[in-house]
Amino acid sequence: CYLATLVIAFLSTVQGGFIDSLVGDTAQNEPNREGARAWLLGKIENGRHLGMLVGYASAYLISSRLGFQTAFVIDACSFLFSAWLLSTVGFEGRAVSGSQPVKASYSILLRPEIRLLTASQLLVGFGLYLYNALHVVVMKRDLASGDGGLSLLYICQYVGYFFGSRVPSGWVERTGKPLSDRSTVIFRLSVVLIYIAFAMSVTPAMFIAVNTVFSFVIGASFPGGVALFQRAVQPSELRAAGAARLAVTSLSGALGATVASLLLSRLPASHIFLAGAGIYLVAGVMLAS
Repeated sequence: CYLATLVIAFLSTVQGGFIDSLVGDTAQNEPNREGARAWLLGKIENGRHLGMLVGYASAYLISSRLGFQTAFVIDACSFLFSAWLLSTVGFEGRAVSGSQPVKASYSILLRPEIRLLTASQLLVGFGLYLYNALHVVVMKRDLASGDGGLSLLYICQYVGYFFGSRVPSGWVERTGKPLSDRSTVIFRLSVVLIYIAFAMSVTPAMFIAVNTVFSFVIGASFPGGVALFQRAVQPSELRAAGAARLAVTSLSGALGATVASLLLSRLPASHIFLAGAGIYLVAGVMLAS
């Protein structure tokens, strides 16, 4: 299981860089470049979260009726089907040229004009994975939730993601423009209040409700955050920058999850959530600047 998880994480990072470059290349050819970028990113996230919502809703039924082995086989087949669908997409107009070598992806994120944005992203990854490391323990140990409550948390989570990811694309459809950069800052700062609410949760229902709002905010803010990175690099660097953004977010997230796990034996989870609120506050201020 650990090995499979490592391979999936590796491939997901490669895929993320490819999707970033595909969106960036497509948007470059549209008259309304920024609107097209926001719409495409929103639609991709919307489809992804709809799939996750269906997956989480059906996971218990499939695994309990057909067994976990069958569930994994179905999962593997879904990747094959996804790969076939992606192979049917026409990648027109992509410039393939050896005259402009792409610089090392991590060095792109350390350029002076993008360094602060990268630092903010690192803090977001750290803070987000504090939650990822805590939520099951909090639900099961601190709030005495059953398995049904945990399943409901994941279902509501992806309902929040689904409707949140509709906001950026819906805004473009209504106004012809993407959400402003200021909205990305507001979304990021709103997580400070959300983490405080996590720390104050006393029932599973309250924790699930706060998590649903959190998921909505992540879904609504994701396209804006990606667009900031895409606008800061050259078209030939989109794939490298996208993969690097995902990688550094995951690395800082792994550190955040490790720290949360170590602190959990020494501090109440509420204190760790309050620390996460402080981290998001710094990340939001960095992004605003």
